[in-house]
Amino acid sequence: MSIVVYFSRMHVIDDCEAGSGDWKLEVAFSDGQSFTLFDKAEVASGGNYMINQHWVTQLNFPFDISCHLREYDNDAFGLAAAWDEVGLKTKTIENEGSYQFKFKSGEGEVDVDCTVRYMSTDMPSGRASEGVVKSGLEAEASRSRPAIFEHIEFGGKRQDLTAGRYDVTQITLGNDVVSSVKVPQGWRVTLYLDSGFKGASKALVADARSLPDFNDKTSSILVEETARPIVYEHIGFAGRSQTLSAGRYNIGSLVIGNDVISSVRVPNGWRVTLYQHANFGGATKVLTSDAQSIRGFNDLTSSIVVERL
Repeated sequence: MSIVVYFSRMHVIDDCEAGSGDWKLEVAFSDGQSFTLFDKAEVASGGNYMINQHWVTQLNFPFDISCHLREYDNDAFGLAAAWDEVGLKTKTIENEGSYQFKFKSGEGEVDVDCTVRYMSTDMPSGRASEGVVKSGLEAEASRSRPAIFEHIEFGGKRQDLTAGRYDVTQITLGNDVVSSVKVPQGWRVTLYLDSGFKGASKALVADARSLPDFNDKTSSILVEETARPIVYEHIGFAGRSQTLSAGRYNIGSLVIGNDVISSVRVPNGWRVTLYQHANFGGATKVLTSDAQSIRGFNDLTSSIVVERL
């Protein structure tokens, strides 16, 4: 696995000195990587400096990013020119998402934006070009995306699928026409006889070159990424869901909602710890395999820790 950190921009809200300031930003990851994103970037109050740099680490969630911002002070008032401190900020990165480092001191007020992305494939640590990162993400998506086909042996019209629920109107291939399915490793595709994810079903975890007992019968489809844990709103892996990477999910990171989790898929090699309260407090439930229901912990989860074993 790799984690890509994209530093997008620095926004100077207020430079306490007249005119444009010269800014320097140094960054360190908790794996020991340290680097300078820019040196003497000239930006005035209200202006932006577009950083546009990707950096790769092999760390697991959670990990720390530290940003050290300084402004260059020319030899005003007869003093020697020097770098003045604006601030040192450290954030614990618990999972994928957007993060902002906020600086405010006598030297000025500045925001630095970055985005963190998890990738299941390995990339070398260090700086990566935008093209390399984009190619890696596209290749990963292409390799890992399930697809349904109109005819056997992956023939005829094709529809690529991502994780989610496809009712009859979302199956652009058409109703009752699916005859073969590609299912890459780490995915599960469940075909349903009726719309609304009802009726007989057929679960696939590998390529199906034909569907002898389900040919031209599919009216809705559930696509799940089984390489990572998934939490569900209802028992039996039903309802809304959220796929999780290794990391810490406090109440604000549970997009599925607070106190709503009723079942959990846990692939081999993973551990999911459910916490009753926010900030990883209260009673806990530790899962290392699938739980179709969570007896004694139904609709009680307010924070989660996900770990690779």
